[in-house]
Amino acid sequence: MAFRIKLFVRCNFSLRIIGLLAIFVLVFLEAISAPAADVPVNKSNLAVPVDAIPLSLSERVWIDKKNKRLLLDGEVCLQKGPLELLVCPWNGKLHESVVRIHSKPSTVHAGLLAIGGTPGAPVSYEDNEYKAAYGGIVDVILQWKDENGDTQEAHGQDWVRNRDRRADRKNAQHAEIIKRAEKSAEETNVIDGNEESYWTPVHPAFKKRVEKEAVEKERTVIRPSPVGKQIEQLMILSDPRVLNPDVPEPKKYYRTQFSPVEKDNPDHQELIQLATGKDDDDIRMDGRLRGRWEAVFPNQKDAIQDNKNNIVRSSPAGKQIEELIIRGQLLEHDWVFAGSKFALDPETNDEIYIADRSGEVICVSNFPTAMIDLPIESTSENTQLGFEAASENIPPKGTPVRLILVPHALKQEEKTDDE
Repeated sequence: MAFRIKLFVRCNFSLRIIGLLAIFVLVFLEAISAPAADVPVNKSNLAVPVDAIPLSLSERVWIDKKNKRLLLDGEVCLQKGPLELLVCPWNGKLHESVVRIHSKPSTVHAGLLAIGGTPGAPVSYEDNEYKAAYGGIVDVILQWKDENGDTQEAHGQDWVRNRDRRADRKNAQHAEIIKRAEKSAEETNVIDGNEESYWTPVHPAFKKRVEKEAVEKERTVIRPSPVGKQIEQLMILSDPRVLNPDVPEPKKYYRTQFSPVEKDNPDHQELIQLATGKDDDDIRMDGRLRGRWEAVFPNQKDAIQDNKNNIVRSSPAGKQIEELIIRGQLLEHDWVFAGSKFALDPETNDEIYIADRSGEVICVSNFPTAMIDLPIESTSENTQLGFEAASENIPPKGTPVRLILVPHALKQEEKTDDE
């Protein structure tokens, strides 16, 4: 954060409740007095229950007291990628969250409190000892309209999955998955209707290293790619330093010395004719290398194929390799009402709700400032994030979403000795 904060590490529980009730009163007064011009437009076309109480019209938050639910409006801000959060504020961590909402975390906190939610405490690392977040369970439900105008609904867990990981022969939990995949000729292996694993092309630049790992370390699971799974592009030598016939040919060429052959380029026609119908990788003219077929990087395959001015061919069976990836499963854990923290702003001496500044509304990575978090260890280190967006279940970016939170009281046995 941009300013220093003095945290109340051991804040009196009753004081916290008083503070939250004060927040509740303030946002309720705002709901009554908020001018209509400040209210975000409802693009979701999802009706609000007639007896729902507007907690904050300017933040599009309602309390469904009858069903003990909190209703919030937002939109999809990410459909694919690693995650730290399921939900963030409107201008929060949009690159690592699936949904953004109009509401402040403190408003959401007050609403949950008003319908029986029980806050616990965020994750802590006192004395280098991990202590999981805890609190009453919060059900997270998402509603939206599909392209036909029909209302769809999913649980928050349906939009989050464990990240895919490379199959490892030395991991006992992978053994049966590997066995099933190696017996099948399919690219994707499905068990009970769920994708279990899939084969993905290995980047040409990493082919030798991956093959070496598979043999020497006996960990990576690879197989030859079938014909057509990967493609090759015809490239022409374009580095003037090696085109001079008076200069001896180098012992090694690099990718940067070549450019794509273009069908409509008159200077490329002779090379195209020499390469047509031949299986050789190298194309030589007057005894010197003039062009070659290069394996295309997997993430560039579609773009290169779509450009009709490029010349491509299917990579022969077995020339390239692919490795087995185990598909990450959907999130299986409940979220808990951790409650974030209160702190003093040293510049104003005002008490603030930390999640309002940090933006951790509903997390999948652990944060000591989280309002709602997972009760399991989950790193927030960017290079080791354990969850990603379940893209196949998420509507397009920008889709309006109704977020429904259903809090449950914290069971007595879940409370800590500090309370």
